[in-house]
Amino acid sequence: MSNEELSQHAPALLELLTDKLKREQDRQRFQEGYGFNRETIESIAQRIVRDNLGEKEVKAIAKALTTLNPVATTSRLSRLRRELRKLNAPKKIISATLDEKTTCASNKI
Repeated sequence: MSNEELSQHAPALLELLTDKLKREQDRQRFQEGYGFNRETIESIAQRIVRDNLGEKEVKAIAKALTTLNPVATTSRLSRLRRELRKLNAPKKIISATLDEKTTCASNKI
């Protein structure tokens, strides 16, 4: 690809990179707000059940547990579902942690 052709795509690439950076910054702020940096998966599951969080909150927590590595994300979310099952969480709460895109991406690796 020539420099001229590449420069035509620069604005779109810049926008994608900026959006990705913004998403990552938002995720980090969200994690810090919930204290995920020090909280274990087991304690997160206990808090979900103890505080009787709804699907929307659980989805937000699952989203905050994601990383750029789909394998690591799938592992974290799988552990969270396992802990929620141990605590007899409702099925709708457990299923709120499913992320099909990440699972598919992880399976491709």
